[in-house]
Amino acid sequence: MIEFHEALLLRSGSTFKPLQGYSSTVDSPGSILVSTRVWFWATICIIVMISSGITFASAQLLPLPAPNPNNEDNKFRIKEFSKGYQPPNVEILTNVLREGKNVLKVNITSEAPIRDCKITFSKGEGEKTEDCVKDSGTVFKALVDAKQPYQTVRIDVWDIYSDSSSTVEKLSVLPPLTLNEAIWNSVNSIMDTTWHILESTK
Repeated sequence: MIEFHEALLLRSGSTFKPLQGYSSTVDSPGSILVSTRVWFWATICIIVMISSGITFASAQLLPLPAPNPNNEDNKFRIKEFSKGYQPPNVEILTNVLREGKNVLKVNITSEAPIRDCKITFSKGEGEKTEDCVKDSGTVFKALVDAKQPYQTVRIDVWDIYSDSSSTVEKLSVLPPLTLNEAIWNSVNSIMDTTWHILESTK
């Protein structure tokens, strides 16, 4: 590379000469090599510094914690997801009660699994609530007290997404069974159970 110092050049014949006190210089191959190496290593240092800064910044990005199933945001997401399901449907299978203890059966159909079922009924001056237990298939049952002439029952059902359904019904209460009626009903129940067992073994 040729460098010319800033100066006015005087023309002499067909050649140009620099003014006295100024000179034109030509870099030697050695100085060119040194200059190239300096620029090369300077470029490498800049790239390393930039890469180190990016790596450090990336290291500061901590992973987000897993969602807590108990926090309100997650409950909201679960509720939003559950909108694709219909609330449980409740049908009371027991139409008439007898005075005293009764087994009340309900049929619960739901697109989502059932989480809880409770039956509330009047007793004395207040109310009593019993948990339902699964009988078979979609049928649930609970033990309720009844007194003539009527008994009001309320069935509350929740699925796993907290969607719920409630059904209230006023059922007629008949007098308690006589001894003969109780024995006959027990015999019929045993015969029905035996018949179902025999049918299932065929």
